[in-house]
Amino acid sequence: MSTYGVERFAKAHGKLAIELDAPQANRILLALEHLDQESGLNPALDELRTSIRAALVTKSSGDTDSAPSTDALE
Repeated sequence: MSTYGVERFAKAHGKLAIELDAPQANRILLALEHLDQESGLNPALDELRTSIRAALVTKSSGDTDSAPSTDALE
């Protein structure tokens, strides 16, 4: 699998794309929620939880405008 498009996207936008399917994202979100209830979350993990939650909401709403363009991958 080529990472050329991902690298170009990251350099251009300052972001890193991590590909997860919805079940994986939900499992990670659930694990972060459990950690938060048990002992609180490190601020970096709280940011990750917020990002995953927002991505799942966006996906479930059918919003494709916020998704990165696949034109850069060609």
